[in-house]
Amino acid sequence: MKSDLLELIQQIDTIKLNFHICGENGIPSNNIIYDTSEFSTWKQELQFELQDIYDRTKDKFIWNTLVALKQDFNGWKDERSFNELTGGLIAIFKNIDKYYPSQTFSRNNKTKVGHRMILRSPKVFVSHATLDKNYVSLFVELLEAIGLNENQIFCTSVPGFGIPLDEDIYEYLKRQFNEYNVYVIFVLSENYYKSVACMNEMGAAWVLQSKFTTVLLPGFNFIEIKGAINPRKIGLKLDNDQADVKERLGQLKDTLLEEFDLPTITDVRWEKKRDNFINSLKLIT
Repeated sequence: MKSDLLELIQQIDTIKLNFHICGENGIPSNNIIYDTSEFSTWKQELQFELQDIYDRTKDKFIWNTLVALKQDFNGWKDERSFNELTGGLIAIFKNIDKYYPSQTFSRNNKTKVGHRMILRSPKVFVSHATLDKNYVSLFVELLEAIGLNENQIFCTSVPGFGIPLDEDIYEYLKRQFNEYNVYVIFVLSENYYKSVACMNEMGAAWVLQSKFTTVLLPGFNFIEIKGAINPRKIGLKLDNDQADVKERLGQLKDTLLEEFDLPTITDVRWEKKRDNFINSLKLIT
């Protein structure tokens, strides 16, 4: 069915999270995905839907995509094959009405596929270490002052913005990346880099090429940034000169107002909320 195929294509980013490095005993390391159950199930379901189209249309492009699905994933060039498959599936997505002419498809239902369609709702994910929750709570209050609500912020340490009862944290995080255009704010510190969960979050954001901003907590320096984050990208260091902090916070505000299409906050109100945030940081020991 058309809706089933569209849903499968929209899962590209989530499926991509299953890539992992494999290689030992002298065998070169490869980034592979073919041996994961999630990818195998997704691939089989795609083949089923595409085979149905081919049986009806004998379309050569569909046939080539089917061949790639069946033959190209063997552990040697999975990453390259996945990127090529993504391109093919996006082309099918864009021309879906050609393959299902009798079924209408509302353009308003489009979602982001392979980082190319961005009509999903945006959401801020505050990636942080639990030990830094005092700083993060203040930061979430500032995000609220900018105009974001509880449905637009995901932050595990702040009540009302975290993970619902009985949810698996990693599955819930996967859904956030799959269902929203996630804007990640990395709150970096020594605690952050000691957390396995934080490293996983950073890796997921890197794989999906999410937009992001880095916020460095007091005592943490740019030279200490490592991992998937580009250390050359200008971030916000909360114990920098106050004029610099105010300027960077203003830039973040403007970015979020544009990203979320929010009404402008008055200068007087913004400056009051911003200064309260800066002063409150000094009280944390």
